[in-house]
Amino acid sequence: MVARFANREIAHETNQIAMDGTEKLPQRIFAPACDLPPGSTRLGTFALCFAAWLAVMHHRINADKINEIAQQLNDPRADEIISALGDHQDPAVIYEKLAHLPGWMPQQLQDDGVWRSAVIARLSLLMSDGADVAIKRELAI
Repeated sequence: MVARFANREIAHETNQIAMDGTEKLPQRIFAPACDLPPGSTRLGTFALCFAAWLAVMHHRINADKINEIAQQLNDPRADEIISALGDHQDPAVIYEKLAHLPGWMPQQLQDDGVWRSAVIARLSLLMSDGADVAIKRELAI
């Protein structure tokens, strides 16, 4: 990731890389998480990535004017995300609302209590203490 951002030949803006999360997360985060062996210590990294996306969606929905939210989310499923999240503040509810968007998260992860707990714990930390603390804690694990 660092090498990609250091390469000046790649003119992608951060927002361009981050947009369309509902299309990118299934193959970049969910599929590799499903492929991990049970009990893998690497699950936390994928959980943090998903939790970070949830935190961004939550923040944008709660920070922006209602008529500008869909544009800020920059996702083909923005209307579904907005409808699902509403003004929920509880990390567990935020997880449940977005993890169960129809046809999105693999059933394997939806049924995995370890995944659910890992994402919610990291989302709670992101919401309360911010990304710096969450990343440092993840790296220390």
